[in-house]
Amino acid sequence: MLEDMAKRFLLVIPLALSAQQSPPFEPDFQYRHGAIAVPKAHAAEPVSAYSFQRGLEYLENGALVWVRQAKCVSCHTAGTYLLVRSQMAAAVGPPSREVRDFFVSTLDRYDQQKPEWFTGFRPQQVVYTAAGLAEYDAHVTKTLLPETDRAIRKVLSLQTEAGDWTNDTCWPPLESSRFHGAAIAARAIAVAPGWKDSASAELQARVEKLHGYLRSGAAQHDYDRVLLLWTAAVEPSLMTATAKSATLKLIRGKQRPEGGWSMRAFATSKQWGDGKRAERIDAEPDVSDPVSDGHMTGLALVVLQAHGIPATDLAVRRGLDWLVRNQRESGRWWTKSLNTDKWNFITYSGSAYPMLALARYGRMGDWVRGSRP
Repeated sequence: MLEDMAKRFLLVIPLALSAQQSPPFEPDFQYRHGAIAVPKAHAAEPVSAYSFQRGLEYLENGALVWVRQAKCVSCHTAGTYLLVRSQMAAAVGPPSREVRDFFVSTLDRYDQQKPEWFTGFRPQQVVYTAAGLAEYDAHVTKTLLPETDRAIRKVLSLQTEAGDWTNDTCWPPLESSRFHGAAIAARAIAVAPGWKDSASAELQARVEKLHGYLRSGAAQHDYDRVLLLWTAAVEPSLMTATAKSATLKLIRGKQRPEGGWSMRAFATSKQWGDGKRAERIDAEPDVSDPVSDGHMTGLALVVLQAHGIPATDLAVRRGLDWLVRNQRESGRWWTKSLNTDKWNFITYSGSAYPMLALARYGRMGDWVRGSRP
């Protein structure tokens, strides 16, 4: 009965869900569709023996359910999947073709929308659509496909005069910061095979406007600075050597005694967005000493690896060991949402970044080459 109701509800879901709406998921499950059933994310989920295979299954299942049910390139799930999972292709094979094809069909639907439709967080979804397709080309096809070129052009057509893209301020860290979208857009442009070299003078000017924005000091908090450092690994002109060194030092300085990193340590509660978020974060029991989480630990390690910090580095070893010790039974890593405790969808990127870090540093445990999730 519930499945039939969900199917009927899907018929009226718009291209991109409103930031105030929830997808038609059952309360006890984070992702559930057909044979896929991932229980609701919560802090008390038991820690289990580390399994790279189980983590990969979580990523695949979450992305498939999202595109089949929610039907949007959300930054926190489908968008993160193709962006991150594509970068793991050399280690574990290409990402889901179904998800990649969904990105292309979504791009087709973007082209049917009037300009006034692209408000709020929607430009960020377009950015993540282009970023996922660009990473797929960079790591799977190794050549620029026409749809990727079209996606990047669509992104640049929505660029503001300041060089960034509009965003809501209510769903951090992925759908709240205009700087975040700009950093991801710059990464997409940098990794798309041959795109910059073939771009027209007009498009090159837009790219330079974007780069100027990112160099201008528009970062709102340390999380933005870490994201910029990640993008600077593929577009070095975005940061000076001094700025890169300072941000690497910042990351090292925020590592916690247990070896991980906490997202809450990379911005003040008021910097995460509007509404009553700051009041809620400030009321958390560990507000003065927030615990490590999967999202920030994974992202910190991904950025360190992207800038050549080896697996033998003490901070890297401690971070990887924290990940190995803290995987949950579902295959994910826990990250408490900055928004509400209802869904904690941040656990998806909070598992994707750890998986990418573990793959890049060769800590793949039980993974057998050639196996599929």
